[in-house]
Amino acid sequence: MKKKVFMLVMVAVFGLTLLAEVKIGVVNPAYVLENTNKGKRILEELKELTEGKQKQMNRLQNEIKNLREDLQKPLNEATKEEKSILLQKKQTELQRFVKDSQSEIQMRQQRSMVPYQQEIMPLIQEYCEKNNFTLVLDVSGAGVAYFDEAIDISPDIVKLVNEKIK
Repeated sequence: MKKKVFMLVMVAVFGLTLLAEVKIGVVNPAYVLENTNKGKRILEELKELTEGKQKQMNRLQNEIKNLREDLQKPLNEATKEEKSILLQKKQTELQRFVKDSQSEIQMRQQRSMVPYQQEIMPLIQEYCEKNNFTLVLDVSGAGVAYFDEAIDISPDIVKLVNEKIK
């Protein structure tokens, strides 16, 4: 008898759970980043840094190109040796510059993105709780093959972030 009552209670509880509204949404972090005011500022700063590094790299590449062209001209042995050593130094400098630049850009990206994500995650959670979402999926990760745009909350998150974060 106790088993039957327990089973009936369990069926009732699970039945009510199944009848409860399940509300699912998706959020696209790239869209949020690209469309919030703070995200745009972060992307612009990273773009400026990258463009500056690219200009410096182009200058070094041009110096290397000019040295190679000089080495193709008829030169005395001393000048040829001097330019050859300089070319090797410039090539090493370029390799180091590229490696250092990549590290700097990556570090700057992390220093900007981690705090930004920490700022917006509570806002996303607040939005989801306020709007009774059961589940919100990140569409940038693997696993979401398709979704109807009607469940995309990204534009709402952009609006909320722009209102709350300056």
